[in-house]
Amino acid sequence: MVIEPGRVHLHPGPKVHYTRPAADPLFISAAEAYGERVIGVVLSGGDKDGAEGLKSIKAHGGRTIVQTPEEALDPSMPLTALITDTPDFCLSLEQIVKIMELCGP
Repeated sequence: MVIEPGRVHLHPGPKVHYTRPAADPLFISAAEAYGERVIGVVLSGGDKDGAEGLKSIKAHGGRTIVQTPEEALDPSMPLTALITDTPDFCLSLEQIVKIMELCGP
């Protein structure tokens, strides 16, 4: 999936990190379309998907959140995101939910 201003586009291109849809193209396109209004969240998952996308979100002025790897069912995505870049927050799922509630609809 790729985000363009006002719409989500299903991109038929090659798999990224062995999967489609992948977090990186979604995050990168959201950052390019909406800049500082984007909040990227990486949760439990395999491989390194999402890490480059979070870097793009930060570079465009957005906020980044990573689930605490210790509580993730599969910690490789959160760990890679932490190693690749410094997210704004590394939080438990409960804390992520509280922050997202504060952000509103």
